[in-house]
Amino acid sequence: MKLLPRCTPRPSTVRAIRIAIVVAGALLCACVERTARPLFTEVSSIVAQRSGRSLPVQIGDPAEVRALVDEINGTRQEGWERFSGKPGACSLVLRLQTGRTERWLRVGKTALLEEDSGHPQSGYVRSISLDDLPRLRSLQARIPPQRGCGR
Repeated sequence: MKLLPRCTPRPSTVRAIRIAIVVAGALLCACVERTARPLFTEVSSIVAQRSGRSLPVQIGDPAEVRALVDEINGTRQEGWERFSGKPGACSLVLRLQTGRTERWLRVGKTALLEEDSGHPQSGYVRSISLDDLPRLRSLQARIPPQRGCGR
């Protein structure tokens, strides 16, 4: 039985494959659509609670509602992507009431998620840092977390 010699690819072939992988990755990154989201207007109240079984906190003071909405609207300019999947646990859930409609936001440690109306597992997501949204972070600190989530 005769064994075939081991075949090694030419350096030019390896280089071409690497270039193709880099180009494919660049095209994939370019396809992710980052958009701006419309600003929230005429928000009458905000109901905030931690995900799980925590008690909701109603924010009806117009000055506090306006300050929170202005902070949220500051993030609406750019960097939002389509999202599909399960939202993370241990997040702050906000229900913004604007007349007859409600908008749902989830504030996590590293992401802000706006859920589509009627479709809680899809929407738009934007990455944030812990220093972003100081008013929302202080609101989050006022509401005790569910078991197993820590602070």
